[in-house]
Parts: sequence; structure tokens; C-alpha cells
Amino acid sequence: MILIGVCVASLIGETDIIFLYFQLTIMSWVSAIVKLGSNAFAPKNKCVLDNTCFKLYYKGTTSFLMMSVALLTGSLWVGKPISCMVSDPNMKEMFENHCLMAGTTTIYATSQNTQKEKYMYSNPYPGILPYAVLQEEGYEERTHPWYKWTGLMLFGIAGAFYVPRLLWKIAEGGRLNALRQDMGGKKLLSVEDRNNQRKLAVECFMQSRGRSNLFYCLTFFSLELLNIAIACCAMYLLNLVFQNQFLEFGLENVKLLLLKNEFARYDAMERIFPKVAQCGMRYFGPSGSVASTEGLCFLYHNYLNEFIFMFLWFGLFLVVCVTVLYLTVTRGPTLFRPTRTAVLHNKCSASKKVDIDIITKSLGYCDWFLLNNLLSEITPSISHAVLQDIAAEIRKTRYSEESV
Repeated sequence: MILIGVCVASLIGETDIIFLYFQLTIMSWVSAIVKLGSNAFAPKNKCVLDNTCFKLYYKGTTSFLMMSVALLTGSLWVGKPISCMVSDPNMKEMFENHCLMAGTTTIYATSQNTQKEKYMYSNPYPGILPYAVLQEEGYEERTHPWYKWTGLMLFGIAGAFYVPRLLWKIAEGGRLNALRQDMGGKKLLSVEDRNNQRKLAVECFMQSRGRSNLFYCLTFFSLELLNIAIACCAMYLLNLVFQNQFLEFGLENVKLLLLKNEFARYDAMERIFPKVAQCGMRYFGPSGSVASTEGLCFLYHNYLNEFIFMFLWFGLFLVVCVTVLYLTVTRGPTLFRPTRTAVLHNKCSASKKVDIDIITKSLGYCDWFLLNNLLSEITPSISHAVLQDIAAEIRKTRYSEESV
């Protein structure tokens, strides 16, 4: 809520409100760090409901995006977001407000231009060329209206990355915590209490077999795919906002590092986030005739924007690749029963192979998925007893079915 207030205050231009909200943000961060440090040594009794790849989205990516939003919105009261040079000093403030709302422009050579290096060394800044070159073939004018919306865009993307986490907590409904109870080793239990909790967990697990666990399993897998879809959609939408330049943004920066210094080149980040850009304003003069003013504008926020979006491009690309690799390596092999048997035997090496075999043969993939998560949350000594009880329940069910 504090970051929402910072974004709103920055849009309406209330510097005092921005300063107050930024102070509250810093105070909330400090309290969060203190709380995190105090909880690091306190016993936790919550189950881990997801995996590391899932956390990369709602913890890693969301934290980076929210930190970027705080930097962009907090820097509004430190300095001006835009400063322009105009011939008439009396028009400076009005001209800057116009360029901030309407956006600035740069001029670059297109790929069809055969004389790309004609103005390479003569122009004062990348993308700053006289408007007369637009009459020549192979030059285009690019408008940059997005730098004032980058904070809100990043805030929206951060919220989208946290949606799968909220959906999973709602769908999971504390089932794993209810099954595990106090068998995670954080509390000392008597032998009687431990046996009672184990029997209750096994009974609840056996009753939830089938359709209930199918919904549990498919929901988690669907949300894993939703994380990948959100990352791809974020890159696609950013590419649309940045006029089809964002998808090639990271690749061009890699090429830029590999090029030698003696070659003439343009920085890929300058084309999306120019630090210096041109701006023009048309208005009615004192006599009622149309007048125009042009000037150069310095965009300070783009120093932050270029690094934020460069790390965001590589971060999204890396996260998607890691998730796809993780799902291929972990989810694919466990579709086969021998792999599921090996996983259970690795977690509970003290259990009999006969018990593990009858469990994997009788349980479906989704039942095994919930059992595997449960075994990861309880102590190894109880895991052996849980598997033994489940195997006994399966034998009892089979015997009753055969006797009927």
C-alpha cells in the first residue's frame, strides 16, 4: 500500500507526500529486516508448499521489481525527472512539462540505410540529428513516451508474478500442514502423541486418495506453467510498449560487449532509454499565429531504467529457462513408476522395499506427489513409520476387496 501511495503521489506531483511515503517505505523495510532477523532463529512450523523455481517468481522476481519501483518513484523528489534546454528561459518549465507528458523523440538510421555511419561521429549524442535528415531515405523518428510510466508498469508486473502464489495458497488450503501436524521435529512429542498424529495423518491421506489429490496436484502443475506464461507475457507486453525493441534488447547488449571498440556502434540501451532526446512544442503566439519551440531534454530516470530493464530481460529469460529445465528433469522422470519408487527409497532408506513397491503400485501419480511432499516435511524416523502404516492400510484394503 505504501508503494501504491508513492506511485500515485509521483503522478500528481506532490513532493511532500512523496517524501512522507518514501520515509514510511524505508521504515517498513527496516522493520521487515529486523523481523526477518528475529525469525531466523525462531522455530517455524509452516510447511514449504512449493519449490525453489516457484519461489524465483513470487520472491526473487517480485522483490526485484518492487525494489525497482521504489528506486524510480523515490528518485522523483531527489531530482527532476527531465530537464530541457530552450532558447527562452521563461518557457523552460512549460516546455519541460509538455515534453514529460507528450514524450521525446530521437532519430536513428534504419536497417535499409546504406549510409549509417554518415552522422555517426558528427552528432553530439546518439539519436540527436537535425530533423532535415528525415527527408532523406533510411532515417526514422522514434518517440519515447514510456519513461514516465515505467514505475507503474513494473508494479503491475510484480503484482502479476505474485498471483500464482496467492492462488496456490487458496487452493492448497493448509492440507499439507493438516497432514503433517507436529511431526516436523520442531516440537518434542511423547510416543503416544506421535503415534496418534501419525495414524491420523495416514487415515486422512488414505481418505483423500483419488479425485481430491488429483485436483491438488494438477492445480500446482498448472500454476507452475502459469508462472512461465506470465513471464513470457510480460516480455511480450514490454516489447509492445517499447515499440518492438525489448525482445532484441538483451541480445543486442551481448553483441555490444563482443564488438571491438574500433567499430562504430550504437548502444542498444540508448535507443530505448535515451539520456538525451529532442522535443518540440507547438503553441499559439501572442498574435494568434502558430509558433514552435524545440530543445534538447536530459532524461535522468533513464539511467536507472536502462539497468533495471537490462537485468529484468536477463532475469526473465534465465528464470524461464531454469523452470523449463527443472520441470523437464524432475517432473518428466517421475511419471514412471520405477523413478517414484527410487525417490521414496532415497527419502526413507530404512523402509522395506516391499512396502515401497506396494505403495507406488497402488497410488497414482497425484497421490504419490502429496505423499512425497509430506515426507519432505516430517522427520526421517517418522517417515519410515508413515510408509509402513500406508503399506499396511493398502494390504488391508486389498484383503477386504478380495474377501468380498
